[in-house]
Amino acid sequence: MPIVGGFHSSRRLAPNAPIIGVGTDSGAAGANGLAFNNGTVSVAFTPPAYDGGLPITSYTVTASTGQSKIGAGSPISVTGLSSSSSPTFTAVATNSIGTSPISASSPQVTVTTVPEAPTIGTASAGDSSASLTYTAGATGGKAITTFTATSTPGSFTGTGTSPITISSLSNGTAYTFVVKATNANGDSVNSQPSNSTSPVAPYYNPPVYYNPYYNPPVYYNPPVYYNPPVYSNPPCVFNGTFYYRPCGSNVCVYTNCGVFVGYTST
Repeated sequence: MPIVGGFHSSRRLAPNAPIIGVGTDSGAAGANGLAFNNGTVSVAFTPPAYDGGLPITSYTVTASTGQSKIGAGSPISVTGLSSSSSPTFTAVATNSIGTSPISASSPQVTVTTVPEAPTIGTASAGDSSASLTYTAGATGGKAITTFTATSTPGSFTGTGTSPITISSLSNGTAYTFVVKATNANGDSVNSQPSNSTSPVAPYYNPPVYYNPYYNPPVYYNPPVYYNPPVYSNPPCVFNGTFYYRPCGSNVCVYTNCGVFVGYTST
């Protein structure tokens, strides 16, 4: 005869809730290649003390922002998390009977990824160089350390804040440029290409080369040398000696070695 009201050892139930642990940001651990807004957090937990009398077949970890991931055991990495977000996480255990209650929430974890791609600006040509403007995107949760511009063709690079100067270019060659941002987790994807621009050597033409015949005016018409007024009247003759009239005078001036002698009427 069966025992009535006693504990039936063959009874099977859904498991108890797992004990949640902490989440670890995979970007912070140096996992390069994480796309912007596609962060990963590894969440640890402890299996429940009671499995319902059946093997646990899976665990599900869910972020407070909605993303979830199923795994066979701890830890489980939840992917697709937004950069710079700070979700909490819960876990449930499942056996062939059903799913456990939801665990308590984990502490918040800040999600980090590579940066967002910069927004390209304008490329301007210089002498064997170009200047490129851009606008920085979101950091991905980690400070951006470098912006790098790269040319096509040639893969010439320049770094710095906007505008970036790219040197060693060939004058007369058309170039376009892209920019990427870098933080501790890695590089962003490249920006869209810039406009095309062609470096050119400056054309030097000092004004003196345009006016090779330039001379001060004094060399063209110095009146004192070309039209001395004292020579404008015919000379006077006295005793076979030539003298001259001062400009506008009606008398001759007689001199003897530059010494004044007298006048005579003409």
